[in-house]
Amino acid sequence: MIALRVKTVLSAMIIIIIYFFIGHQALYKKAGIVESVASTMLYPFVTIQHYVVSKINDYRNSWQKNSSLQKKISMLEEQNGFLLAENVALHAKSYFLENIHELTSFEKRYEVNKCVLAQIILKQFSENEHSLLVDCGSMHGSEVDMVAVYKSCLIGRVEFVYPYYSKIRLITDRCCKVAAYCRASKARGIHEGCNQQLSSLQFVSHLSHLTANDILISSGEGLVFPQGFGIGRLASFEQEGLYYKIVVKPLLKLEELEYCYLIKKGKESC
Repeated sequence: MIALRVKTVLSAMIIIIIYFFIGHQALYKKAGIVESVASTMLYPFVTIQHYVVSKINDYRNSWQKNSSLQKKISMLEEQNGFLLAENVALHAKSYFLENIHELTSFEKRYEVNKCVLAQIILKQFSENEHSLLVDCGSMHGSEVDMVAVYKSCLIGRVEFVYPYYSKIRLITDRCCKVAAYCRASKARGIHEGCNQQLSSLQFVSHLSHLTANDILISSGEGLVFPQGFGIGRLASFEQEGLYYKIVVKPLLKLEELEYCYLIKKGKESC
């Protein structure tokens, strides 16, 4: 609107000057001082009018071109809609198979119909709690005290079960304790979470000969956790009185997990 008004005003001024110039030419035939002054005054207006009109035309052409491109883009998006949907579906299937590839190896150790494959739908890592929610509840065979495992490693235990989902308390939570032993030294202790990325191994005698980076394995003692699953590695240790102070680094990055198996102690098929 502003550009149109400017164009109108400039056009009106140019028309007035031209009429004045024509009238003066008709009366006096020759260019005089007034005519020279008028022509001098007319020149910048003509130049400005040409510049404004050019810009307006450029803008109109650009707008029309953009509008045409937008229509073409919309048409291409509509044409590619079915292909995109198919691609997403194939990607989802591929991602699922990639994540559960390692989990299927449990078929050699556990009866598949006695395990529950679960997808992790919510993760909680805070100073107060380390836990997961999975999409398997009582409707899918989940039970309290079932154990969550992945790639032959312990993740945690099922603490609460609801009809459509369950809550898993992770081994890195301070409320989770697992009887374990070191693979190389055979030293035994209790693994305890610290609500941090690193956990600890308690009650290991100072008489034990520990090895750096030794793998910590569940011993199966107790009523919940089965024997033979990886927990972590000994990141560091030092003697404190009759026991060692041991820092454990988990074998898995729990915050990156997407799937796990829920199993019950005593369900080993071999």
